[in-house]
Amino acid sequence: MQLIQAKLMELRIDPANVRKTDLAPEEALLSSLRTKGVLVPLTVRKNGDGYLVTDGGKRLAALHILARDGEFDKTTLVPCMLREGDDRDAADISLTTNFIRESMHPVDEYEAIAKLIEGGKTPEQIVAEYGLDARQVRQSLALGRLAPEVREAWRKGDLEEEEAEAFTLEPDHVRQAAILKKVGKHTSRWQIRQAILGDNRSAEGLLKFVGVEAYKAAGGATTEDLFTDAKNPDVIATDIKLLTKLAEDKVKATIAKIEGEGWKWVSEMSDLPDSARWWTSQAKKDIPADKRGNFGVIIFRQHDGSVEFRYGVQKPSAAKAADTKKAKAKANGEVTISAALCGRIATQITSAAESVLAQDHKLGLAVIAAAIIAGDGPARIKSDAANEEDDYSTFDKALALMRKKDVPQLHAILAGHAAASLKLGSFNQSNLPLAEGNDDDRALLEALDQKKINTELRQHFDSADYFAGVTAQACKDAITACDPKQPITGKEKKSELAKLATDLVKKSNAGGKAGWLPLEMRLKSYDGPALKPSKAAAPAKKAAKKTAKKRAA
Repeated sequence: MQLIQAKLMELRIDPANVRKTDLAPEEALLSSLRTKGVLVPLTVRKNGDGYLVTDGGKRLAALHILARDGEFDKTTLVPCMLREGDDRDAADISLTTNFIRESMHPVDEYEAIAKLIEGGKTPEQIVAEYGLDARQVRQSLALGRLAPEVREAWRKGDLEEEEAEAFTLEPDHVRQAAILKKVGKHTSRWQIRQAILGDNRSAEGLLKFVGVEAYKAAGGATTEDLFTDAKNPDVIATDIKLLTKLAEDKVKATIAKIEGEGWKWVSEMSDLPDSARWWTSQAKKDIPADKRGNFGVIIFRQHDGSVEFRYGVQKPSAAKAADTKKAKAKANGEVTISAALCGRIATQITSAAESVLAQDHKLGLAVIAAAIIAGDGPARIKSDAANEEDDYSTFDKALALMRKKDVPQLHAILAGHAAASLKLGSFNQSNLPLAEGNDDDRALLEALDQKKINTELRQHFDSADYFAGVTAQACKDAITACDPKQPITGKEKKSELAKLATDLVKKSNAGGKAGWLPLEMRLKSYDGPALKPSKAAAPAKKAAKKTAKKRAA
């Protein structure tokens, strides 16, 4: 063979060239010739004053396209390898070169592109020089950065191409290698995605519920499936633990917001028995604001991230009681308070109960058992394990950790979760934990060690907040109960009465003493100061007796 230089106008396809179809050049070949010229000489044989191209038909076609578009001069010399031979020899050469031509292994190709980037080439330059589009370059870079173990498994044939592609969803090499070891050789793209992303359907719904921007703002990492057929691939969250926590936080905030509207209770469907799906409900607009305290709200979170709210729900037991129960007047000394203050009092009582229940392991077990069997109540058994130092993210991990605990440790863990699951009362005076008819909350509070719960209630009670939100008369009643000798002229401002009541109540509770608590926080075991019944009724009784004697006479 002899290396020669021939003008494009002197070259034409050899009739003996065996490739008769698929002669149109790819964009990658056009880009390469446009930027680098002919790197591999064409194989030709003499044909009069010109040459026949035995091998290199696509390169020839590409050069003609570039010449047509004014990107290649027809007089430019093209490197060629000149061979002697007849038509039979030419056909043999053409067939041989087409048969033995073998593409690079994808791993080698992607590694090469990754090295070009590391060497300083930009993705835009690669697009221009190799005829790839921007997405292909991103795909190549992702595959070129796979963990060495994954690339080697692909080279050896232990992984198919689409399986290797799935590993690009996990940027961490250590985790890629661990997942490869776990799934083994006989795996699938779906199994690898599950190992990396977990229940992707659920994760997609969580991300839509939380919002991509909120997730990213919290430091959540994302990826995208570069190999999906979709034109606009969805953003995929990779920190499932963080995503779950954000979703739970949003649910808690949503529940608190709805509770603030005055509903008796608000629960996620997952915290209620299955039968709750068929509990009757009403349109929100049909329920007057002052009647919301008689009904609840159920929150349904769908897998696709959408949320449904059912308002005006009554639990079967509450509905039955509502049909038979009549309104009753409160005991003497009742204080009417706002929904917001009700909510804060309910929170204070809940916090006090949590502190006591967490230390009572036997009662904690009883609370968990009762909550599971009854299906509802003040304890909504739901693990907050995502906040724990140990990894309870999956059942198998949680089980392995729990099996290492002894019985007292298990009791302590369960009591702690029972305490963390408490939710007593709501933003409505008739639904405070110790309100008449709130049997579930009262039962739990009365089951606690009464000395401890009363101590905790006094420690959690915010007297300044309470007296700022009640009437002047309520402040006077508390002042008189704490210090009957305290002079009250009736000329005091409400703010002055509130401050005085706050100071006296704090003093009454100082040092762990059995001090004053509002009616809303008094258990049967309450042993603090209380307003003594008025004696104003005595003269009236005597007068009535005198009147009766006169009539008899």
